[in-house]
Amino acid sequence: MEYTHDTIYAKHVRVKQYRDGYRFGIDPVLLARFTPVASRRRVLDIGTGSGVIPLLLAYLYGVQALHAVELQPELADLARENFRENQVNVDLFEGNFLEYEPAEAFDYIFSNPPYRKHSSGEMATGQRRLARHESLMTLEQMIAHASPMLRGGGSLSLVILTERFAELTQYLRRHNLEPKRARFVHSTLTAGSRICLVEAKKGARPGMEVEGPLIVYADAGSQTYTAECRHLLWEDGKAPV
Repeated sequence: MEYTHDTIYAKHVRVKQYRDGYRFGIDPVLLARFTPVASRRRVLDIGTGSGVIPLLLAYLYGVQALHAVELQPELADLARENFRENQVNVDLFEGNFLEYEPAEAFDYIFSNPPYRKHSSGEMATGQRRLARHESLMTLEQMIAHASPMLRGGGSLSLVILTERFAELTQYLRRHNLEPKRARFVHSTLTAGSRICLVEAKKGARPGMEVEGPLIVYADAGSQTYTAECRHLLWEDGKAPV
């Protein structure tokens, strides 16, 4: 298979990925910026793919106690290569998250999980199918398995399809995770939201802050990012933090 070598944040984060397989978009970048992490906290990334979220957390916040889970062997190999290339130490578990049992609890868990239910929409194939559809693990199964891994007051942050937002909040509360922050992402100012960013806290009291909408593109006729999105992606020449 052919690869591409891509960069994030003015070439400070280098990512090798398959040219025709699963490729990351801006979602993990937005998620990493949505929930800042203290450098000495223990962090887990569920479904790390090529390792983008751990790389971003290490670069943005100096996180050192990084752990990740990846089901697909070929993506796990890529993640290991990317970790070595960026000199980031990550404890990577290769396999189904439902079989993962960490030795210690985490302060933060991140996930950009498969968006769609197994039976919904047009099914992708190969890497994309496992990355986009709940083929081997449902959203609720992931949340149920993740919750005991969090310390009290710990944070679970996800990117999810907006159409599943109400469903997500039910699953979170069912497993002692209270949705505390949400931000809806829109491609343009007049477009409906396709995805949303959500942070839940373990054992927290009810009450959620819905932040202002995040608009990605300046207008529907161009691929020009808004000023805020350019800053989040560090395309305006300013340091992201």
